[in-house]
Amino acid sequence: MMMKVRQNVVVGFLCHNNNKYDDNRAAAASADRSRLNQFLIFPSSSSPRSVVTAAAVMASIGGSNLITSSNHLRHVDFITNLPSGPRKISHLNAVVLGEASASEEADLVLPSQQFSSQALVPSHQKYLEMYMRSIQDPAGFWSDIASQFYWKQKWPEQVYSDNLDIRKGPIKIEWFKGGITNICYNCVDRNIEAGLGDKIALYWEGNEPGFDDTLTYSQLLHRVCQLANYLKDIGVKRGDAVVIYLPMLMELPIAMLACARIGAVHSVVFAGFSAESLAQRIVDCKPKAVITCNAVKRGPKIIHLKEIVDAALIQSAKTGISVDVCLTYENQSAMKRESTNWQEGRDVWWSVRTQCLFH
Repeated sequence: MMMKVRQNVVVGFLCHNNNKYDDNRAAAASADRSRLNQFLIFPSSSSPRSVVTAAAVMASIGGSNLITSSNHLRHVDFITNLPSGPRKISHLNAVVLGEASASEEADLVLPSQQFSSQALVPSHQKYLEMYMRSIQDPAGFWSDIASQFYWKQKWPEQVYSDNLDIRKGPIKIEWFKGGITNICYNCVDRNIEAGLGDKIALYWEGNEPGFDDTLTYSQLLHRVCQLANYLKDIGVKRGDAVVIYLPMLMELPIAMLACARIGAVHSVVFAGFSAESLAQRIVDCKPKAVITCNAVKRGPKIIHLKEIVDAALIQSAKTGISVDVCLTYENQSAMKRESTNWQEGRDVWWSVRTQCLFH
């Protein structure tokens, strides 16, 4: 397994231990050690704990020859030599955006200089300048970025504080402490107020080619407020948890934004996890509601998500954690409402309960 983390974190190559090694395994272990000696790098400011961990990694495969460096920007050196604009690349079929029509046969679609000039980061050089400042002056860099957002109450003078040394007290990382904002407002409302209400906010592509949809910022706000008002109507308030067990539908970001809008803590669970894994997360966060859909298609296969949720809620109830509301979106491309397992009094259809709730 390869581990790679910048600065004070170990970069290493671990190999499996075995009681018996044949010649091939011994040769492989020797090659692993050789690669590790070339790859393992530690900043000179590494904490004693990091070095001890690194030593343990090295010892596990008999490695040595640690390399130290004080250059925390060494990993961007390779980027500085990248070409500044489009050029001919051998063995690749590349087209320049705006100069030729892109097709599925094109391996690369490169931005034109005019297109790049409109981007927030128009060049590699600009990226490097921004990145280096973010490392050398993180407080100033992120303060400038955050100042572009809406803040109901701006943070005090100190942008961030941290303690990563347990000998000096509890481990903590704090950013913009004291500031008050709303992420949903920044993602949606702010763009509408800037005159972008009719601009596409979400592009969605379904399971089948040609099965897609879009939402403008204004449409997105309408849908988010519908769901947010429903959650408030069933008693979800700031600090309460909501479990979201949805596939890649537009209802997933809508649900996340609705929770953020009212200050609810959303726990997004990958809609491929088993009933047991979902039950563990329900028990852990004790949600006021679970949001899911009846089913989803992955290729030709239909995944019955609602049945997985039903099983998870049964398991969590056995530990004393019951959920009163299971809000279910009808994904008609995978399953009709009539075929969906249903528990009256707990299960609620998304469309029925949100369609009459507006801003």
